[in-house]
Amino acid sequence: MSFEKALRKLPESLQATLEPFVLVLMEKTGDEIAAWIDLLLNGKTPEAWYWVYSEMNQTAAWDELKDLWKEANAEQVESLMVQKNAINQILTTLLALIFGVAREAINAESEGYVN
Repeated sequence: MSFEKALRKLPESLQATLEPFVLVLMEKTGDEIAAWIDLLLNGKTPEAWYWVYSEMNQTAAWDELKDLWKEANAEQVESLMVQKNAINQILTTLLALIFGVAREAINAESEGYVN
């Protein structure tokens, strides 16, 4: 398949963005493509994309993208920690209420207030 034909198979809105990636992948052998797909399937996505960017001589672009991903992940972790702390406080409060009610029931029973 020609490069132009492969590119036309992509959605029009993505063709310009994906053109450099298609170019790199079109130049590779079947074994190289299979190795790349294997990386993706085995959860080694960063390694797979680093390989593509290095083939494009764009490792600086990869490093920038990787830094953006790290920043986004850090923000996500911070948000999750806030949620975790809020849930922890709610559960602690509920547990204190349950123990308080249980203590009152035990005290009432020991003082003969319960039938």
